[in-house]
Amino acid sequence: MFDGSGRWRMYFECCPGTQAVTSIIRSAVSEDGLEWTMEPGDRLRGHGGSYNAPRVLQLEDGRCRMYCSDQVEGIVSAVSDDDGFEFVLEPGRRIVRELPYEAHVAYAPEVLRIEGGGYRMYYAGYSDPTHTCILTAVSDDGLRWHKGSEPVILPGGPHDAAKCSEMAVMQLPQTSGQPPRYRMFWEGCDGTAPDKRGVWRIVSATSALADSSGERR
Repeated sequence: MFDGSGRWRMYFECCPGTQAVTSIIRSAVSEDGLEWTMEPGDRLRGHGGSYNAPRVLQLEDGRCRMYCSDQVEGIVSAVSDDDGFEFVLEPGRRIVRELPYEAHVAYAPEVLRIEGGGYRMYYAGYSDPTHTCILTAVSDDGLRWHKGSEPVILPGGPHDAAKCSEMAVMQLPQTSGQPPRYRMFWEGCDGTAPDKRGVWRIVSATSALADSSGERR
């Protein structure tokens, strides 16, 4: 996203050790999107959480909201009123782990604005460390989310037989008079190694027809 000076700002997870060590969110800035300079300090840390896979949206009131995974809590959010440099954790959790598909971890939220108002989130749900699917939820205000009861993407293809995770979604060029279409890219694991690991690839799918909420029909 752009910071207040017109530069690009990238947010990323930083883990100083193994995955058992608490992760924090840091940032870097760039004038051209190619050369990046680390910024001092942390964008989000502490509060007892280990924060992963950040996504940041510009809000209509000029603030920024970061969504990220907390390995214990589920998916949480933080807001910034200085163009995305200092973030303050918001109360509560955006996604609470309560479905069987997310019993182990809710991870890597991707949040889109819905045409006409509101938001849609896609996120990875780990039922256990060896099985991941992609789940979805919708919200009117970006804080209170209503989940779909079933995954939108399940493992089972030749390239993602074990895991579907860390997705990104883009809206495709829209044809006049037609509802919007979307393409999702995700990280797939084929499960050809022990413990359902193996070769990791980037996989994609395109919605055949979508209504104004981005829901595939």
